[in-house]
Amino acid sequence: MAALNPTLYQHLQAARLGPVRISNPGSPAQIVYDTLSPGFRGRPRAHVIEHGEQYVISCPECSDTRGRLCISHRWGEVDDTGNDFLNLCYCFNEQCFATREAQERLHARIYPHGFHARELGLPPPPMIIPTFEPPRVFNLPENRPLSELEPQHRDYLERRGFSPEELESRYGARVCFEDPHSKPMITEPRLIIPVFAPLGCAHFSGSIRIELIRA
Repeated sequence: MAALNPTLYQHLQAARLGPVRISNPGSPAQIVYDTLSPGFRGRPRAHVIEHGEQYVISCPECSDTRGRLCISHRWGEVDDTGNDFLNLCYCFNEQCFATREAQERLHARIYPHGFHARELGLPPPPMIIPTFEPPRVFNLPENRPLSELEPQHRDYLERRGFSPEELESRYGARVCFEDPHSKPMITEPRLIIPVFAPLGCAHFSGSIRIELIRA
């Protein structure tokens, strides 16, 4: 089942705080508002009747390794009254997020490009620049076109539903015979089938060797 708050769930996974477990999956939180006793910054105080779906991770503030930090799926979502529900997180190990300041630090850690990260003056996470390996060069052994196959080898392919002419013209397949310089040494005939990466993939070229079993 998909998470009720996939954005939060994905950010928790990206924060590398250990495995993310979903508790009460698919159950929405039930919240009522108290306008007579304002909460943070004069906003209507939100009272949770049912916590619903929560994301359970190991707390980054204490020595917790057992996954004792619960975060509501409503955590960080701003409603029409301006509540962001940062208080809907609880560490059952050390009660690490009992204050608004600690809740904002947690938000900045999970959303490193978010408002609270900028407000706290935290540096953005380092940009990861992908590195690409240079294309590898494969030196194929001496080979010949499939039109030069011996009759028993041609029969081997045709009995398996392959046309030597199509393999050669369409896929560039070749055949090689004994090659004392190959590693490992080729002592039996082999088909050389080139393999090319599709567009957009990492550079790769190589070959697959298939033995031609003698009849």
